[in-house]
This record gives sequence, structure tokens and C-alpha cells, in this order.
Amino acid sequence: EVLGLMADDLDAKVLDIVAEPHFVKEVLNGARNNPDHHKPGTCHVLPVEGRTDCYLECNVRRVNGGIMDGYLIEHYQNIDQLVKADQEQHALQKNLIRAQKLEIVGVMSAGVFHDLNNVLAIVSGYSQMIRVNPAAAEKYIRKISDSCGLMEHIIKQAMSFATCSEGQFLSCDIASILDDSLG
Repeated sequence: EVLGLMADDLDAKVLDIVAEPHFVKEVLNGARNNPDHHKPGTCHVLPVEGRTDCYLECNVRRVNGGIMDGYLIEHYQNIDQLVKADQEQHALQKNLIRAQKLEIVGVMSAGVFHDLNNVLAIVSGYSQMIRVNPAAAEKYIRKISDSCGLMEHIIKQAMSFATCSEGQFLSCDIASILDDSLG
């Protein structure tokens, strides 16, 4: 019995005012089952009957003997400011990560658009060459088709990055790629 309440009544009263009843049950059961058990922890006290909510850090232990037989809250401290500062820091970190992601997307998008613009310049150049030299149209159409394949590859890479999927490594002949793009 503590402060005129039987253990079950105390449990019910405490559980009505805290947001983490599992913690309180664990603390009280630990103190009941092991008198030498000291369980420190934090609980969120809910606003009830005009009281504002707060966070308390406490340590409960069982006291046996003498005129008192029950549970003693050895230490309790209002840690509202610490909890709120931790919550604010967490929110700031989330915002920073979100801003960094947006920055990465912006930089990546600029790179993709630049690469696509370069390939479109090649397509435009070969289209104009067909008008100038219709006899070589087949060669220029092949170059335009290759350029479209390159644009498709650039877009697939961008989409792969955006969806965080794993890329594939392929072996290739760099010399032939350079010859195709210069020739």
C-alpha cells in the first residue's frame, strides 16, 4: 500500500495520467518482483484536470520495513526542456535531409538535361545533314537512331537513380563508342 492506495489502485491511478502505461507497468512490476531492482526511465504525463502535460524522469524502488512498505520514487525530474529540444533537433535534422535531397535532385536534373541537350544537338545536326546530303541519309539516320538509344540510356540512368534501384555494370569497348560518337 502506498499513500493509502493498494497496488492495483495505484497502477490504475498512474496509468490514467501517463502516455506510456507499458513503461509504468514495467517499472512497478520490476519493483514488485525484485526489491533490489531500480528501474530508471522517462514517462509522459498527460494533461488532466488543468495540469499541463510534461515529461518526467524517475526511478522507482520497493521499500520494505519500518512504517513504510511500498514503492518509493527516489528521483524524479521534469525533463520537458530536454525532450522538447530533442524533438526540435529531430525535426531540424529531417528538414535538413529533405533540403539536401532536393538539392541533389536539382543538381542531378541539371546534369541530365545538359546531357539530353547535347544528344539533341547531335540529332538536330544529323537531321540538317540529311537535308544537305540526301544521298548519305542512311548513315545519318543510323547516327540519329544511335543518339536516341543514348538518350534512352541517360533517362534510364536518371530513373534508376530516382528510384534507388541497383544499376548494372556492363563491359564495353570504349574505342568503338568514341569512334561512333566522333565518326
